Amino acid sequence: MIDKTQYLMDTYNPENISFVKGEGVWLWDDKGNKYLDTLAGIAVMNLGHSHPEVIQALKEQAVKLMHVSNAVINPLQIALARALAKATGMEKSFFCNSGTESVEVALKIARRFGRSKGYVNPKIVTMKGAFHGRTMNSLSAANNPAQKKLFSPMMPGFIQCEFDDINVLETLLKRTTEVTAVLLEPVQGEGGVRPHSEGYLKAVRALCDQYDVLMMLDEVQTGFGRTGALYAFQHEGVLPDVVASAKGLGNGFPIGVCMAKGVAANIFKVGDHGSTYGGNPLACTVSLKVLEIMQRSGFHEHTKEMALYLTEELRTRLKNLSCVKDIRGKGLLIGIELDRPCGELKKEALRNGMVINVTCQNVIRLVPPLILDKSHCDLTLEVLCKLIKVFSRRL
Repeated sequence: MIDKTQYLMDTYNPENISFVKGEGVWLWDDKGNKYLDTLAGIAVMNLGHSHPEVIQALKEQAVKLMHVSNAVINPLQIALARALAKATGMEKSFFCNSGTESVEVALKIARRFGRSKGYVNPKIVTMKGAFHGRTMNSLSAANNPAQKKLFSPMMPGFIQCEFDDINVLETLLKRTTEVTAVLLEPVQGEGGVRPHSEGYLKAVRALCDQYDVLMMLDEVQTGFGRTGALYAFQHEGVLPDVVASAKGLGNGFPIGVCMAKGVAANIFKVGDHGSTYGGNPLACTVSLKVLEIMQRSGFHEHTKEMALYLTEELRTRLKNLSCVKDIRGKGLLIGIELDRPCGELKKEALRNGMVINVTCQNVIRLVPPLILDKSHCDLTLEVLCKLIKVFSRRL
């Protein structure tokens, strides 16, 4: 493996492996070894690697037009925005290149909304345990004391609230002036795969309506089929004011979108925000194809079926291990919380032909391609349960 420290900034700590090919749920390294991918680029490759229809759409568009500036009308961008509005109930979209960027758009909408109401210091309520990205604004919105110390001073105007506690949120909104928005993840992915309880989003929606603040969801990880619906908010039949999305939206091609409705959809004026590459023809073509595939009959039902099978089998096979504290999640975003740090399991999984991820030091996060079948689930269970059982016997 090339010594990455010679040419790359030291921002990642990659495993000593290089993948050179992917197909469906499988990856191959530069030595020809095959791996079952249960990470999917961290919830990105929702349709799996090298999906033939996505590749074909990309090829056909690449020979026509790869890029055009947003100084002219882009019909593909309009088509994607229309398709997303129809699929979600949102109204307008701003396209960018990543999840962090889509969150930045949401935060700017919230500040602009507060200013329109005459607020001197608009405040945004965010959740403890949240992760929204690594730009200064998104880092300020999240709850990572170590990172905040390194890059302080943080951006002002953020108030932390307990996640999934509607009473604490109500008290905060009642007692705090100039609150302009509430931002949360339906499932805290980096925060340990923590889903909200049933009815929570409906209760948040009601509070936001009561106090005239924007309900904003970060669905970068939960969006585009990950939880068994196109977006997680659709499980409860609520409509947020703003939704940030990326990852599975492009199935590996960089694209992000911030969708909004009502006053939030019309708060920006010309020049308030922009993106050179945002919504380029290649990205929009890929996303249109991904959306088309996910809207086919049975797609989300398959995700829910595989998620139920995988989760129930994990709970059955690991129920007698004292080191397993909890198994939780939503759809095919599953977390296995252990009683101690377990980062070493990533390397051991690779040695056993499987790619996994560990977040919060002690939570194994499974975010496989949504196209996996029962045989892939069985292989995942076989390898992972064996690794955890061996791990449980260590001091």
